[in-house]
Amino acid sequence: MMKSNKIPILFFIVTLMLSVTFVISYNRINADTRGPVKEVMFSANKLVKAHNINFEILDVKKTNTNDTTEIAVLIHVVRTGNSNFGFKANNNNFIENVWLNIPYSSQVHPEPFPTDELGHRVTFHDIQNKKDMKLILKFQTDKKQLDKSKNARVSFMIPNGKHYTKYSLLIN
Repeated sequence: MMKSNKIPILFFIVTLMLSVTFVISYNRINADTRGPVKEVMFSANKLVKAHNINFEILDVKKTNTNDTTEIAVLIHVVRTGNSNFGFKANNNNFIENVWLNIPYSSQVHPEPFPTDELGHRVTFHDIQNKKDMKLILKFQTDKKQLDKSKNARVSFMIPNGKHYTKYSLLIN
């Protein structure tokens, strides 16, 4: 009779200990949260001044083929300080934080090698070290997904301490 009473009590104690351990681990892991993301809509040809970077989207061109759409975005970027793009300390590669955002579909990152206005490939070294540059970022996506969405946009997420601001330009 005594043995049958010990099993539920032992089970309760073990469950309680596991729960406390889980809560402590969860709080420790999530103590350095990045905070909320605020989205700011902007228009083309308007200079956006953000934390450690100023940028302006000068042109957006869409080229359709049979079932894909290529979107070329001409962006002028002026870095005013070091930043932490891609969740990495002192990473100035802002391209890691730019993507084509199609709601209820996938997010599309730009092709790996952006070009300048003359079509020359821009190197990773240039992106990390140049303060002022104009780039063409190209995205390829499914034409049907883009045509269905009225809110497709190019988004650029800028870190600001523990918070992020997502700057978005509607492209439809």
